[in-house]
Parts: sequence; C-alpha cells; structure tokens
Amino acid sequence: MQWLPLFGLIPLGAIVTVLYDRLSGRREERRELRREGSSVITPAKELVNGLGPDSLIWGTDEQVNGYLNDCHKKWWEELRGPLMVYLNHHPSARVRRLGEDFATSVQQTLAATRYHFLMRKSATTMEDYEAATKAKEEALAKADELLGAIRRRWPRWLQLPTLRWLRRRDRVTANTG
Repeated sequence: MQWLPLFGLIPLGAIVTVLYDRLSGRREERRELRREGSSVITPAKELVNGLGPDSLIWGTDEQVNGYLNDCHKKWWEELRGPLMVYLNHHPSARVRRLGEDFATSVQQTLAATRYHFLMRKSATTMEDYEAATKAKEEALAKADELLGAIRRRWPRWLQLPTLRWLRRRDRVTANTG
C-alpha cells in the first residue's frame, strides 16, 4: 500500500506537461508577433525618418517632388496595408490603438512635409517648417512607443512598479547625500 501515493503524482505530472506545452506555444506565438510587428513598423519608421523639412534641402524642386511622390506611393501601396493587417489581428487593444495613432501621424508627416515643400518659397514665417518638424518628431515618438508596447513581455499591471519607486528613491538619496 505504500505505492498508492505515487498514483497521485501521475495526474500532477500530466497537468504540468500540459501547462508547459500550452505556455511554450503562447510564448512562441508572442515571439512571432514581436518579430512580425518589428518587420512591419521599422520600414514605416524609416520612411518617416526620411521626411520632414530636412529632406527638402538637397536636390532640385523636381527631384524633391519626385522623392515625396515616391514616399507617398510607398506608404500607401507597400507599408500601410501590412501595418493595418498586423494591427487588426494583434490581441492587444493598446497595440492596436498605438498603431492607429502611428499610421495617422505618418500621414500627417507626409502632408506637413508636402505642404512645407509647396509653401517654402512664399512663406514669410517658420510656421510650416516647425509644423513639419513637429509632425515628424511626433511620428517617430509614436513609432518608438508602439515598438515598446510590442516588445514588452509582461502585462502593464505586472511590470514592477516597485523598481521604478526604488530608482526614484535612489536618485533622491543620491541628491541629498
């Protein structure tokens, strides 16, 4: 009768095996989502990085106009579609919201850069330049925030707030001591 408690270990082992298989499958699914998100967002971020008033400095008006047309075409025909497909099937509502914000900011950056290009010879103030620069900076910040949301591995409520509190406390004691 001493072997009877050993039968209790068999169901426990089966449960642990099933949980491991399930968790490792989800882990691989999340890893694939991160990989796919990075491959979709990074080209769009690089497109934004090439926009803004600084991209209008070099070249003739025809060359700059052609470059802006190519960027517009690339965004609408190559980059926006895969980004929207990725966002539509992502399980996180936060990632979907950030992705939609990023897509909107890319479109605003394209429009602000185009407007600055068209108005730069007749402009008397720096408003168009500043608007295009601001749109570019906001789009890059949203891309970084979106990539950060895709890369995180823990739910937001589980991300160790105590570590942030400890870091703040260390800074305070370093400044006072």
